[in-house]
Parts: sequence; C-alpha cells; structure tokens
Amino acid sequence: MNDELFKLSEDGTVLIEFIGGDDVTEAIIPESVTEIRRKAFYWCRSLTSIKIPESVIKIGYRAFYHCRSLTSINVDANNPYFASIDGILFNKKKTILGIYPQGNQQPSYEIPKGVTEIGMEAFAGCSSLKSINIPEGVTGIGDGAFYGCKSLTSISILDNVTEIGKDAFASCSSLKSITLPENVKEIGEGAFAGCSSLKSIDIPDSVKKIGERAFNDCYSLTSINVDANNLYFASIDGVLFNKKKTILIKYPKGKQQTLYNIPDSVTEIGQLAFYGCESLTSISILDNVTEI
Repeated sequence: MNDELFKLSEDGTVLIEFIGGDDVTEAIIPESVTEIRRKAFYWCRSLTSIKIPESVIKIGYRAFYHCRSLTSINVDANNPYFASIDGILFNKKKTILGIYPQGNQQPSYEIPKGVTEIGMEAFAGCSSLKSINIPEGVTGIGDGAFYGCKSLTSISILDNVTEIGKDAFASCSSLKSITLPENVKEIGEGAFAGCSSLKSIDIPDSVKKIGERAFNDCYSLTSINVDANNLYFASIDGVLFNKKKTILIKYPKGKQQTLYNIPDSVTEIGQLAFYGCESLTSISILDNVTEI
C-alpha cells in the first residue's frame, strides 16, 4: 500500500477519496491523515479491510457507505478517538457503535455491554444479519441504524431505549415482529417504512411522538395497537388515531376489508393515512371531516 491509492489534501492530513480501484481489497490509511472525509470510500465494492492509524480524529458521514465486501475496520490501539472490536468500529470508550461492516457474514450479533448508542446507519445494508440483541444500556437507536437489513427477522430491544430514529428499521423487509420497549418516547419519521413482512405493532403508553411515514409501505401490516393508557395516541380495530380520535393518522396497508366507515369523532384525515391501501373499494366520510 502507498499514498498513490488515496486522494489527499495538499498537506496530507485529509483523506478526500480512495482512488485505488476495484482490484484493491485492503486499504491502509497513511499515518499523516487526521480526517477521513465524507463518502471517502463510497461504493468501494472490492475492499475487504481498512486500517485506521492512530492519527485519525474525524471520520465523515458515510465514509464507508456501500462497501459491500468490507468485513473489518481495524483501528490502531493508540488512536485516542476510535476503537475496533472484531473489525467493528466504535468510539474510543466503546459506548457508541459506529459502523458494522456490510460484508460481515455473521447471521447474528450481540452488541457488547457498555454500548449506550447505536450510531446513525451503523448497520445499514448489512444483508446477512438475521437477528440482533441490544443490551440494557442502549438508550438511543440512530437514524437509519438498521436501514436495509433485509434478512433481519427479529430484534430484541430492552426497556432503556427511549428513541427510535428516522428510518431506523426502514426496508427491513423480513422483519415479522418487533416489541417496542416500555420507555420509548419517540418513533422517528419512516422508522418502519418498507417493513413489508411486519404484521402488527404494539405501541406502549410511553410514546409521545410518531413521525410521518413511520409505517408506510408495510404491505402485511393489519393492526397498529396502542396501549389504552397512552396519553397521545389511540387505536380502533388496529387503526391509529390521536388520543381524542379527531385525527385518523394511519390505516394499516395490509387490512383486507373493502369498506371503511370513518368514525364520527374524526375531523381530520392525516397525511398519507390511506396511502397504498389497495383492498379498499369505498370509504365513508362524514360531514365532521374538515381537512384531508
């Protein structure tokens, strides 16, 4: 390996782009580099391993995105900002799981104890993962954390998680069931969008916010069930409403009935509320509804 495989800044401190080509399988980042820029290794399909020196203090957004053959990201033990365990990238304290390489072929993974946060897009595109265990200490699941994990069928989330980020489980097309923790307060925009195998979801009483598109394109979803003690949301026959039942938020796409009568209490039909509901042939909307 030599510097000719990298496009660097004039002083050699910023790795702008990997230009080694598709025949290169290993990248050893030069010792002079302190920053790996955004998308520096974007779509490097043949890379299987990357070695990060102790000099690196910053790694940009999606630096290793779509590196589908990448099995290990190894960090020099003396690096003061980052660390690796079995080729998986963490912050130095190992409290944030940063990147799980897409090329890792393990069918299951148990996140180490001590981790409190699953970083943005940490597992995105990891198509071999079928199951994952999240330890008690984790309180946040970042935006797109499991986006496109198409083989993921089950996931265990313990009660300390309070927030599920935007697109966190989007396009997890094999995910059949998920139990939301009792303390989760926010379900991010598009959090479960494209989970085409998901049949039902139970929303605990702790949830205060559900983002737009949270359950879009869930073709098998027949019911969204809300705990009766929830102060912000409610459900009737698996259909999601605000607590007062004045806003119809989401009619599950997988419901097979052809006729639906909107309840008398509803005054507003929310954005994308019936999007893609192909089984419906007629809907009865009463005079109370003032906004669609």
